[in-house]
Amino acid sequence: MMRGTFNLFVGVVLVLAASIGTACGSPLLNDPAALVSGSQVFNTPVWTATVQYAVYAPGTYPGVQADKNSDYVYAYQVFSDVTSLFDLDAFSVALVAGSGAVDAGFDSSYGTLAGVNPLLSRLTGTPPSTAAWTYDVPAGQHSSVFTFASPNTFTWASANVANGGSGNSHLLPSPNVPEPTTICLLVLGGLAAVRRRVA
Repeated sequence: MMRGTFNLFVGVVLVLAASIGTACGSPLLNDPAALVSGSQVFNTPVWTATVQYAVYAPGTYPGVQADKNSDYVYAYQVFSDVTSLFDLDAFSVALVAGSGAVDAGFDSSYGTLAGVNPLLSRLTGTPPSTAAWTYDVPAGQHSSVFTFASPNTFTWASANVANGGSGNSHLLPSPNVPEPTTICLLVLGGLAAVRRRVA
């Protein structure tokens, strides 16, 4: 009898733990909902950070983002190593002209929870040439998930993690822009479809 009660107790605890884990979000790294996900280490002699990233097709981002149903969602989360001597204060991703990036912001409901929200989220340049977030993440802590949206799927572009005195750059996913040949083919295909309807 005692053994049956113990097994029932263990089963209830496991079900509750799974429910809590699902409700609390999941890391961007290896997120099965993402088209691509991974992590990249950024470091200087005085700090180390890991950025987890994921790109989601329209309608598949599980968190909160204004354009998630119509656009690709780009998501990043910055983790400061416990051995870092300085707080991290900036993260940015380069954008190519024509990327169509919109709505740089953050999502505290997804990814690894209990992260530090940014002080400022913005797209800079005209057209936007950078998606940037300013924050204060102490050693051993992490940011909330930083997001923006774009109608374009991903390529790889320069991203930077910094504190006031030093920064480090690596390649992370950023919106791609269709090549002129692809655009011409799409326009010609559209014209051909219109012509068929008229005829």
